Amino acid sequence: MRRVTLALLVAACATTDGAQSHRAPLLMSLERTGCPLSTCPSYLLELRADGWLTYDGRKDVTTLGLHSGQLSQAEVDEVKAAFAAAGFYELDGNFECMEKTDAPTVTVGYHLDGRHRTLVHFHGCLSVAQGEKLTLLEDELDKLLGSAQWVK
Repeated sequence: MRRVTLALLVAACATTDGAQSHRAPLLMSLERTGCPLSTCPSYLLELRADGWLTYDGRKDVTTLGLHSGQLSQAEVDEVKAAFAAAGFYELDGNFECMEKTDAPTVTVGYHLDGRHRTLVHFHGCLSVAQGEKLTLLEDELDKLLGSAQWVK
C-alpha cells in the first residue's frame, strides 16, 4: 500500500495555480461526521478532476482547518478504479436505519462522465447487506487520499 504524501498548503495561502485548480470539476467527496456521544473524526475531503485535493478538518482530528495538495493523474485514476471496483453506482441507496445511536455518518459523492451520485451511510445501520461494501470503499478512499496524515 502506497501512502499519498501531499504538500500541505493552508487554503488561504494558495497560489494562483491552486485557485485555478479549484475550478476543475469535482470528482468525489468524502465527509465523515462525528459521533453524537463519543469522539469520532469529523472532516471533509474533496478531490477535483485535475487531482487538486482539499481537506477540511472539523473536529476530533489531528489537523483542523483547510489544507490542500495535488495528486498525480495516476493517483486520480486509482480513486476512479476504487469507485468502479465497489460498483458505487449499483449499490443500494438506503444506509440510514437507526440500529445503533453512537456512530458516525459518512457521505460519499462521485461525479464521472455526467453521472452523479451521493450516498449517506450511517454506520449505526448494521443490517443493510451492502453496508460493508460501502465501508470498504470509504476506507480505501481514505487510504488513497492520505487522510491519515491529518486525522490520526
